Formats: sequence, structure tokens, C-alpha cells
Amino acid sequence: MYRRILHNRSCNLILLGEGAASLGERSLFMIILWLLLDAGSLWLAVALAAATAVPSLVVSAVGPRLLDAAADLRILVGLDLLCALAIAALSLGVDHVPLGGVLGVGLVLGLRGIVARSNLHALVPSLVAPREAGAVIGLLDLVDRLAMVAGPGAAALLLHVLAPPQLVLVDAAAFGLSAVALLLLRRQLGPGPDRSAARTERPASGPSGRCATLRRRPHLAYGIAIRTLGAVLWPTITLGMPLFVARDLALPMTAYGTVLGCYAVASIAGNVLGVWLAARTTLRRLCGTAWALTGLSFVALSATTSLAWLAIAYAVAGLAMPVGILAISTTIAGLDGEAARADLYATQRTLMDVGNLAGVVVAGFALGIGAGAAIGMAGGALVLGVVAVLGGWVRSDRSRAYRAAASSASSPARSGRPGGQTMAPSRT
Repeated sequence: MYRRILHNRSCNLILLGEGAASLGERSLFMIILWLLLDAGSLWLAVALAAATAVPSLVVSAVGPRLLDAAADLRILVGLDLLCALAIAALSLGVDHVPLGGVLGVGLVLGLRGIVARSNLHALVPSLVAPREAGAVIGLLDLVDRLAMVAGPGAAALLLHVLAPPQLVLVDAAAFGLSAVALLLLRRQLGPGPDRSAARTERPASGPSGRCATLRRRPHLAYGIAIRTLGAVLWPTITLGMPLFVARDLALPMTAYGTVLGCYAVASIAGNVLGVWLAARTTLRRLCGTAWALTGLSFVALSATTSLAWLAIAYAVAGLAMPVGILAISTTIAGLDGEAARADLYATQRTLMDVGNLAGVVVAGFALGIGAGAAIGMAGGALVLGVVAVLGGWVRSDRSRAYRAAASSASSPARSGRPGGQTMAPSRT
């Protein structure tokens, strides 16, 4: 499935750029987190997470015009270079982790994430055949998942041979490599039309425009709602797992490493499975099954006392979660219009950032009752949320079908689409 995509030079350059940026970002955040924990400044870690979410909120408030302005690959190259310079400057004072430097880097990386990733994901369907767009989106998701493990892992290994300031410079170089890849991509594609100028026809901008965009595609709105709920509950899982292993189960931290490794391997398999299923199954069925299975695995995980069953439950979550995520991302990739795709990717990213930020606060309260109980409650809340959203999804579809039938019966003379419908049929 992926072999044919890897012969496309343009896609390879996007994968190289996104892979280098993801590795640099994950490694840098791990270094900063270690230094902040050593300094006893946990609140600075929360401030860093908040800073990375600010650009998403700004883009949501300003509307898609900012995405349009950054559609030119030259601007995306400039963003990568800005990230590289900001990170290199941070290395000068990394030993005492200056507040201004941490927040500045968080803002720049957040801006790069919302603008560059949304535009590059939206560009993909114009580079490949329609049937291959989902596979490229799957590869981008796979690269990001590998970076989740490889970035912190590489940072841990390199800290044995490099001082923190030198390792931060390596992360800056990763963004420099991303800039080079995007520059080569621009030369590969040629000047072409002005993509930012081409995006001029929009019904509205700002949050109201985003809401209108999702109302026109209710199947995506419900899918993104489920994923947002998962983002809110995810910090409780990730922060609670090491506590659950060490305190509740009294296992060494090597056991947590084993469980995390099982999750990583399963998530890679889930990525491949998600791309395969997305082309064969409806969005509602994939989202509902994948996220409900994820929640149930967390409930089972919280009740286990065995390392083997713990690893199995976490691996099931790792297998199911990418399926639910890719069901949404590949559906967006199949839409017509680069501007519409960029808007929806940015909307999804904004909701994920806000959800994760809210999730950190939720986790702070939830973990106070105990890691195992908090993980079980988060899993149960995810299952109940999925059931509630799916119920609204089904009722909404039936209501639209009833209105369409009533409109068709009252206006039989209309020609064209049945019932005078103007919305393209959605993949639900």
C-alpha cells in the first residue's frame, strides 16, 4: 500500500520535512520537561503546553485568511527557519530554562504546527491520485507516531554523550532539515499558481465560518467531536500510566517501558489497518467502533493486576486509536478544494490543542483520586461519550432524511437533485 507512494518524490519531501520537524519537536519538549522537573518548575511545563495552543486559538479567531496567507511554500520554509533560530537561541540559556525563551519557542512551534501541517496535509491530494491520498495521510500519521517514540528515545540516548545545549542545537538542525525539504518541494512543484490568492471564495471566516463549514459536513462534525473528547481524556491516561504501574501495581519502570513499547508497535499496526479500513468502511462505523474499543481497553487496563494483561490492554488501545483518527483525516483528504481541506485540518488541530490543554487540568484533579481509578473513569467517560455522540449522529441523519423526503414530496416539480438538496452526499 505504501510502497507505490514512496516513489513519489514530492510526497517523500513532505514526509521528510514533517518527520524531521516532529522528531525535533518531540525531542525538544522532552528535554525541556526534564529540565523543568529537575528545577521543580512543573507550572512552566503547563505554561509551555498553553503557549503551543495559543496559535491555534488565534487562527480560529482570525479565520482561514491566515491559512491562505501561509499557503505559499516559501512562507512555510520561513516558519521552519524561524523555529530553528528560536530553538538555537534557547540553547544559549537552556541550563536555567528562561521563561521567556520557553514561551517563545512554544508559540513558534504552535504556529508552525497549525499553519504548516494544515496546509501540507491539504496539499497532499493534489500531488497524488485520489485513491492514494488516504495512504499519504496515513504515512504522515505513521511518521508522527514514530516520532512520538523516537524523539524522546533519541533525546534520552544522546544526553549520555551530549550536553543539553548541544542537544537543543540538534533539534534546531532538525527544523533546518525540514526547511530544506520544503524548499526542494517548492522547486519540484515549480512556481505554479498563487495558491494563497486562489483561495478567495469563502462564505465566512472566523469561528462562525468554521461552524458553518462543519454544519455543511455533519458526519465530520460528529467524528471530530468524538476525537476531541478523546483529546480531553488522553492526558489522564498518559500521565496516569507511569503512576499506575509504579504505585498501584508496584512494578519497576522497566515494566512501563515494556507496556509503552507494546503500545507503539500496536499503533503502527493500527495505522496500516486504519488506512485499509478507511477506504472500505463508513466514517461513523469506524469512529464509533475504534473509540469505544479504546475506552473499553482503558477500563480493562485499570482493573488488571498483571503486566501481561496490562500490555495487552494498552496494545488494544494503541491498535484502535489510529483507526479512529485516520477515519477522520482520510475523509478530509477526500474533499474537493485545498482551502476547505486546510480549514478542516486546522479546525481539527485547534480542537485537539484546546482539548489537550483542558485535559491537563482534568488530569490534575482526576489523578488525585488514584491513577487506576482515574484511568478507569476516563475510559468509561470515553465510551459513554461515544455512545452519546453516535446517538446524536444517527438522529441527525434521520432528521435530515425526513426533511429531504418532506421537501421532495412538497415540491415534486423540482429538477436536479432529489428534494432540492444542495449538499453533496456525505460518507457517514
